[in-house]
Amino acid sequence: MPKSNTDVKEFEAEIRALTALDHPHIVKVVEYFEDKEDFYIVQEFCSGQDVCEYLMQAADKSGRGVPQQDASIILRQCLKAVIGCHSRGFVHRDLKPDNFMIDGTDRTVKLIDFGFASRLQSQAEADEVVGTPDYLPPEMVHHKGHYSGAVDIWSLGVVFWMLLTNEMLLDFELDSVQKWRDKLKDGSYIKSRLSSTTLAHASPDARDLLQKMLEVNPSNRISAKEALTHPFIEAHWGEDLDGAKHSNLKWDFDRGIIDKMRRFVAAPVIKKMALLCLAHIAPASESVGGAELSERLLVGRHLFRTVDADGDGTVTLAELTRVLRQENIDIPADLPELLDLCSGMGSGSGSVHFCDVMACLLIDTHCPEALIHEVFRSIDANDSGVIDIGDLQQLFAGTGLSYQDGIASIQELDHAGKGTLTYHDFCTLMRPCSKSWWEVFKR
Repeated sequence: MPKSNTDVKEFEAEIRALTALDHPHIVKVVEYFEDKEDFYIVQEFCSGQDVCEYLMQAADKSGRGVPQQDASIILRQCLKAVIGCHSRGFVHRDLKPDNFMIDGTDRTVKLIDFGFASRLQSQAEADEVVGTPDYLPPEMVHHKGHYSGAVDIWSLGVVFWMLLTNEMLLDFELDSVQKWRDKLKDGSYIKSRLSSTTLAHASPDARDLLQKMLEVNPSNRISAKEALTHPFIEAHWGEDLDGAKHSNLKWDFDRGIIDKMRRFVAAPVIKKMALLCLAHIAPASESVGGAELSERLLVGRHLFRTVDADGDGTVTLAELTRVLRQENIDIPADLPELLDLCSGMGSGSGSVHFCDVMACLLIDTHCPEALIHEVFRSIDANDSGVIDIGDLQQLFAGTGLSYQDGIASIQELDHAGKGTLTYHDFCTLMRPCSKSWWEVFKR
């Protein structure tokens, strides 16, 4: 993005939002940097169409919106993305069909474009009018004062209306701000739209949820978490768009998850950091990752989405325990401590994020050397060709861990006795293994 026509504050806001959000339904930032003339954001590649294009294709066939089953599946994943934002204090403020991508073999919906995102310190702090006019909520249009994350629910409600009808909610020209305000002032216009014959084909559950999302009074508007448990959403819970779950890929729950968590915890701290890095960059590299890695990533994403029942992008002890019981997997007595040790490199938060879970699941996955080399380059921040103390200081910055732990790992793994970790030794360290890491490494 050229610096000459890029608002620095908006760029910084987008970076802050994206780097703080670790969620299967939110586009991932791989890295970002700048030079004298431009800003750069490297994101995972979303190969599919956006929801707007999906809607137009479906409308060509049906003459109206998408089938209600598809609308339920799309809306469920959109809601989870919004919950992921709100749970971390961010309001997106520009939700529209164009900003949701449908990506990958499993047809996952992912939220993009955080240029208008804002971190609210309280539930009623923002007062800017930003976003796309057709999707702005009444409280923002009237600009009467502060607003909260409820603005995202209204915008998503407009998206829901479009999915059902293939029409814009506002059927008048936005040629005057005053006309706009008058139309949305008392809610009568919205009520007339919701009771029109346009929605005659929609189910009672669909109309009920839509009405609750398009509640003019933001205090009475349904929240994202409440909407996620609505009967219209729960009717197609666990289903994938376009029947993607019926593909040749297996979505069976990984019954070895506890063993993989233990092996992750027991691994040297450098390997744990490398696995977290791999989990971060691998989704952007599936095209070069090989069949095994691609399938492991797909299965891992579905495992996480299955366990993360409330969609906030974290797995709690209660959520993991519930699924283990459903799968008839023995629950170890030390599961709380094990979960803490897998969380943010032992942050003790009582829950794990998306990359934490994926790092555990990738511990026995064969990765192509090109991807391992990318991980090594990411850790080798000073580009010296080895991992040294300077790299560790940067790697551990902000983690709450002492880089002395990394130095101890290097001393154990350093075959050359130079106090550094060579690329060859790093490749050996990253080999998948069912035994302890040291049994493999010492060979």
